[in-house]
Amino acid sequence: MIFNDNLRYIEEHNSGEHSYKLGLNKFADLTNEEFRLGYTRAIPQLKSNDVKSDRYSLRSGDVLPDAVDWRSKGAVTTVKTQGKCGASWAFSAIGAVEGINQIVTGDLITLSEQHLIDCDKVNYGCDGGFISDAYDFIIKNGGISSEKDYPYTAKDGTCDSFKENVVTIDSYGYLLEDNEAALQKAVANQPISAGIDINNTDLLSPFFYKTMVSCLALQQV
Repeated sequence: MIFNDNLRYIEEHNSGEHSYKLGLNKFADLTNEEFRLGYTRAIPQLKSNDVKSDRYSLRSGDVLPDAVDWRSKGAVTTVKTQGKCGASWAFSAIGAVEGINQIVTGDLITLSEQHLIDCDKVNYGCDGGFISDAYDFIIKNGGISSEKDYPYTAKDGTCDSFKENVVTIDSYGYLLEDNEAALQKAVANQPISAGIDINNTDLLSPFFYKTMVSCLALQQV
C-alpha cells in the first residue's frame, strides 16, 4: 500500500508542469517517517548564528551559466552511501571540501567522513549534526584525512587523532541572500553544501536556500 501510494504520487507529479521529475528507488516502499527514522536518526535543533557571506551575492554585470556539471570538470568523487548512519552532515561537508580542493589544486582526493563522525565532538556522529560545525572542526583540526587512510564504517567509532590530514580549508559561510540567483552564482563557482528539509515529500523547502559554501582558498594539500 505504501509503495502504491508513493508510485501514485510520482505519476501525478510527473504528469504536471514541474522543472524536475520523480522516480522509484529503494526507498519507494517506505513512509516519510520510516525513512527519517531508518536513515537520518535524530535532527538537532537548527542554529541561527552561522556566519553569512556576500562572496556570491549577485552584482551588476554578472553573467551566470544556465547549468554547470562539476562531475565533468573532475571535481566530484564517486557516489557514496551513508547506510543507516545519520551522517548526511559529514557527507555534505566532505563533498564540498573535495570539490573546492580539486578546483584549487587540480587533485581530486576522496576524503574521510568517518574522521568527522569519530572526532567532531560538537556534532552527534551517526545521530546527526551541522555542516557548519564540520567545517569548524576541519579548520581547527588543521585539515581532514583521506578516505583511504580513515575508511567509512557507517557507525560511531573512537577518534584516531593520529591520522594524517591531506586537505585544509580557510573559512566558509552561508549565502547572504536566500534566493535562486545567489545559489546559481555559488554553484557556478564551486560545488556547495545544502541542507534540505526531509519532512517535505519532494525534499524541497525554503531551508534549501540556507546554503553553505566553503571558501575557495585552501592553504595546503
